[in-house]
Amino acid sequence: MSGVVLEALPFALGGAVSPALLALSMLIMASPDRGRLKGLCYFLGTLVFSVLFVVVIHLFLHSLGMTRPDRAKLQTEAIIDIVIGTLLVLWAIVRVLRGTPPPKTKQEDRARSPMGLSAAFGAGFVMMALNFSTLPLYTLAVRAVDKSALS
Repeated sequence: MSGVVLEALPFALGGAVSPALLALSMLIMASPDRGRLKGLCYFLGTLVFSVLFVVVIHLFLHSLGMTRPDRAKLQTEAIIDIVIGTLLVLWAIVRVLRGTPPPKTKQEDRARSPMGLSAAFGAGFVMMALNFSTLPLYTLAVRAVDKSALS
């Protein structure tokens, strides 16, 4: 059990600490009207997506036969490692080549509308779904737990 925790914990912590999600959650909670409640709805949105994502990845890995201890399992694990590694490298290259976005004008900042509770939940769900820096880490954590005897 401790081996699984030691293998999955860095991925889980890396996925949990995302600057984009933390910044948006601070902005939502700093709103003057019902900031805590909106923050809770935002958290629930990210939590619902995270749970759905873990379940889908778990089912996908089991459908690939990751529970069988044979050569095909090792090949499948190697392919998953290569695909995730390639996607992370490509994502990093795109981020470096794209650079920083231009600053917003004051008029664009004023055009925002107040966010309701359902919009905060949706923002959490969508931000987690589009947060490509943490999803591969969650995938690797699920894979680490799946290949252990705990699953």
